[in-house]
Amino acid sequence: MKPFALFTGLLLALGLAGCSKPVQSGVGSLSEVADRAAAEGQDANMNVGFARFLGLRADQPVALKRLQFEQNGATNTLNVLANEPNTIILVKRQQLLGWFYLTDRSGSLKRAVVNDGGIADGGLTNLTLMEAAAGFEALKRAWSQHASP
Repeated sequence: MKPFALFTGLLLALGLAGCSKPVQSGVGSLSEVADRAAAEGQDANMNVGFARFLGLRADQPVALKRLQFEQNGATNTLNVLANEPNTIILVKRQQLLGWFYLTDRSGSLKRAVVNDGGIADGGLTNLTLMEAAAGFEALKRAWSQHASP
């Protein structure tokens, strides 16, 4: 095996290559469930500071349409931005931890953070897209199964 190919393979195995590219999952589009959220979801707001931490531009609370369901002791939430219906935030909360995945209708992971509610000041941590991929896939799969008739 050539040294370059070996090095590239090692980087991919360690998750060090391509970490800044959006991660496309195998589950597919979130369009159907996003449409349902926009039509039937509860009104909600996200505070400016948290919206900015997720990489959204905000100077006032961000209006959302929200769907939610419980599964295996976790609360799963799908938020669609009211003024940007292509932007979706998937959330999984379990005990004191919350995982937040910024995505779009196509299901491409754009950004991910985890929040530890047990830390009073500064419980937010950025995740690389590679670190977040498995949890994102699982949450998309849960929403796909939940949305199926």
